[in-house]
Amino acid sequence: MVCICGLTCLYFIITNIQYWVTLYMIDTIKTSTSSAQIAFAVLCVTGPTAGAVASGPVTKYVGGYESNNALKLAMVLGIVAGVVAFPLAFLDNIWLFCIDLWFYLFVGGMLVPLLTGTYLAAVEVEYRTTASSLGCIFYELFGYAPAPYIYGLVQGATGGKDSRWGLGTTVMFNIPAVVLVIIGVSYQSCKAKAKLNK
Repeated sequence: MVCICGLTCLYFIITNIQYWVTLYMIDTIKTSTSSAQIAFAVLCVTGPTAGAVASGPVTKYVGGYESNNALKLAMVLGIVAGVVAFPLAFLDNIWLFCIDLWFYLFVGGMLVPLLTGTYLAAVEVEYRTTASSLGCIFYELFGYAPAPYIYGLVQGATGGKDSRWGLGTTVMFNIPAVVLVIIGVSYQSCKAKAKLNK
């Protein structure tokens, strides 16, 4: 369940990036409309795709989705994502912003298949479709649906289209995602110790 909740936080962030980052580049960073649209297209196609492609070999290297190391890898990647995302709301240079956002999308692209495979591998085969459906319900209700609305509320309450608080609040959702994965790693470690003591 911690993987599903962590992914929900990630989808919340990604949805806000998809909806708002082009306008953020135009209104807050003050880049041209065409530059913002081209940058958005390049970033959103190359970053997550490269991350998803890299996720398979890296996950295999640590032992696969069923390995105890998979969730530890997700924890490390989550911390990296948080560190990479933190400066986004403070950057005024469009090139630095795009480079930082690309790395964030790359790490996010690695996390999605890793966390999805990890939580599905932890469930018995006959319950995997149910687990996948439960995940989709969580993603829709708490990730995709509220994201643009909450971003807009924050922007409206903190100065309108020039505000940096919408993006700043969005990237703070990395914190609960990392905390949830840390809880999962701790639970996994306790479970492994209990098996050894038997």
